[in-house]
Amino acid sequence: MRIKGFRSFLTIWVGQFASLFGSGMTSFALTIWIYQQTESPTALALSAFFASFPMLIFGPISGALADRLSRKMLLIVSDSMAGLATLGILVIYQTGHLEIWHIYIAVTLAGIADSIQVPALMGSVTLMVPKKHYSRASGLLQLAGTASSIFAPVAAAGLLAFTGLHEILWIDLGTFGLAILTLSLAHIPQPAETEVGKSAQGSFLNDVLYGFKFILSRPSLRGLQATWMAANLFATMGNVLIAALVLARTGGDQFVLSGVEAVLSAGAVI
Repeated sequence: MRIKGFRSFLTIWVGQFASLFGSGMTSFALTIWIYQQTESPTALALSAFFASFPMLIFGPISGALADRLSRKMLLIVSDSMAGLATLGILVIYQTGHLEIWHIYIAVTLAGIADSIQVPALMGSVTLMVPKKHYSRASGLLQLAGTASSIFAPVAAAGLLAFTGLHEILWIDLGTFGLAILTLSLAHIPQPAETEVGKSAQGSFLNDVLYGFKFILSRPSLRGLQATWMAANLFATMGNVLIAALVLARTGGDQFVLSGVEAVLSAGAVI
């Protein structure tokens, strides 16, 4: 059975919300694990670097892929890739051989998956949702990100008090499974060909370069991109420094860190 229209978007949204929540729990639990093993802010910073750097490299490529390939397939591939990275960490952890560099590889793979998913998902929303529901869809997407960033650290901290890292990884794998299931049920149409699209047609490299030309020729888009880049740069730096400071001052207390992260995310929402 294929679900279409706004219901299709809602179906995908449920799966992606669950996936974001599970990934947020894993990210928080791995932050605690890294600090417990190293007590090093540098180790935390490197983890954030390897998670974010793939977007810089693969972002432009992923946009071109989303224009050429099935967006539904790209979304399923990206969730599967991130799920396999989590599965790898789980298997190595249960054998007792987990090391920091394993996590760096896993978060890099997850970062590549995110770079594939974001343009495919953003480009699909306007195809699934009627124009009159654009604002509702945008609000729901924002809600999925902010709600997971507020509650996932708190949930992970609570679970860590009674269980361990492997239980959180199992939950994360379950949310990836739900995300893939909802994507399989939903109908995601491909975009109709436009004059702008025809003018960009060519080799894969030309497709990538056309994206840069399109943005650079429009001052408003250049300003938006520059603002977004600066905001992400300083936000990531701040998050790493705050996490390192809180853990150092509290002796690695996950409850204090989860509360700080929840308040930061709530402040961002406000």
